[in-house]
Amino acid sequence: MCYHFAENFIYPVFRLFVYFLLPSISAIYIFNWWYSDIYVTKKYRSKGHSWRSIQSPKSIPYNTLCSVCGRLMMSAVGEFCERCALSACRGCKKLSEKNNPCRVLSISPNEPFLHHWVKVGAVCEDCNLSTDTDVGYDFFCCWCQQIKHFSTGEPSKDEVCNFGNSRSMIIPPSQVKISRTGQISVTPPDWDDWQPIILVGNPISGGGTGDEVLSLFRGLLNPIQVVRLSKKGLQSALNWIPSSARIIVAGGDGTVSAVVSTITNMNIADRPPVGILPLGTGNDLSRVLGWGGSCPAPLSPFKFLNDIRNATVQPIDRWSVTVGRRKLFAYNYLSIGVDARVALDFHRARLHPLYLRGSQSINYLIYLCLGTQQVLSQDCHGLEKLLELHMNNNVIALPPLQALLLLNIPSWGAGVDVWNAGADQSVAKQSMNDGKLEVLGINSSFHIAKLQIGLSQPIRLGQASSITIKIKNRVPMQVDGEPWEQNPCEIQVEQMGTALVLSKTSD
Repeated sequence: MCYHFAENFIYPVFRLFVYFLLPSISAIYIFNWWYSDIYVTKKYRSKGHSWRSIQSPKSIPYNTLCSVCGRLMMSAVGEFCERCALSACRGCKKLSEKNNPCRVLSISPNEPFLHHWVKVGAVCEDCNLSTDTDVGYDFFCCWCQQIKHFSTGEPSKDEVCNFGNSRSMIIPPSQVKISRTGQISVTPPDWDDWQPIILVGNPISGGGTGDEVLSLFRGLLNPIQVVRLSKKGLQSALNWIPSSARIIVAGGDGTVSAVVSTITNMNIADRPPVGILPLGTGNDLSRVLGWGGSCPAPLSPFKFLNDIRNATVQPIDRWSVTVGRRKLFAYNYLSIGVDARVALDFHRARLHPLYLRGSQSINYLIYLCLGTQQVLSQDCHGLEKLLELHMNNNVIALPPLQALLLLNIPSWGAGVDVWNAGADQSVAKQSMNDGKLEVLGINSSFHIAKLQIGLSQPIRLGQASSITIKIKNRVPMQVDGEPWEQNPCEIQVEQMGTALVLSKTSD
């Protein structure tokens, strides 16, 4: 009866959704994105101005008046520099670039550091005047973030800037050296309580919102403090970071894991701790550390920077995962089976052009479709026959399974505290820095669905500090949200010290 119900009702509905409704929703979303963001620059320029559409989110003053001609700009023809706040209509853009240099990233340490004033159409903080009603202009300093109104002429070009409220978290250009090859070196300034903040962002995370997040913070910090992940490698991108810094990772679990591993491997005395601006789909570590399951909307960049400065440093266990000859590091979880299959299918789906700019909501929708497909297909049925599990050198008999999970944190599957689901007082306590992993099993995709709504509990196999898994056939696998198909091999999981992360302090 269940088979006929699935054949006559569930399968046709699922096919209708996958082949008609989902592509239609995606096409509408992509058209809306293309129409609204057609003028947004996607490549960050290290020299000169970096222009974006005036529709883009900003940490700098919103300016709809051209800084050159003073005319009101329409969104289709107006752009602003994400680094210095200069605005220009299409007709004045070349002239503005010629006569208004962008802020510099590095200067001689012997030079006095001056304000970088840009003419804007914002309201003056001191006298509450604006260019719309009074003679003169408002000017904005992109370093100290202050706005001043000048009724006649322009501000003095010899006034020293003290960086304002950003002083303790910014890297001053006088302390930066950039070689001809682009190598960066930073000398700490002689300031009390100097703790620079470095944002490391994945531009494609969050359905592409990572690019906008990088832009927001370039307007608040020295632009060298905003690191855009690229193919050149994390080590070379982060090897100049001061040991007194605090790091923000803007991305999902996989991006966070990669950055934490890179920083932990760096040859520095004091490793900078890592906080999270969640842009992924699951964001499990971010949830545990108090940064939430998604990027705040709207995002207040300066408030977030202050939250990072006030956050608490805490250790998290670092696990080496040796898969054949390949060595990885895990901080959140490792899994084999049906949930890794869904993650792998999602990874492949988001590489398709239709999904490159999907929002987090669309990502959840895709996950739902793929999870439903696994409920029907039973792809990982009989997983226990393909695995051999050793915990602390003891062989563990496996019950019928479709997934095997190794957890280091009390969050999995976008916020499920699966180890404690339906637990009583006899269940061992879970901690992210106790040198132990929680090992448990899932017997079906439907079991996962019940766990997510609190109607079931996992198959708890125990806790261990050393785990060996022998894989006898090709299976899907993932480590901290990064999935792949794994051929038969032996997997060795052992603790390799700790890393440092930032836990958000309650507001």
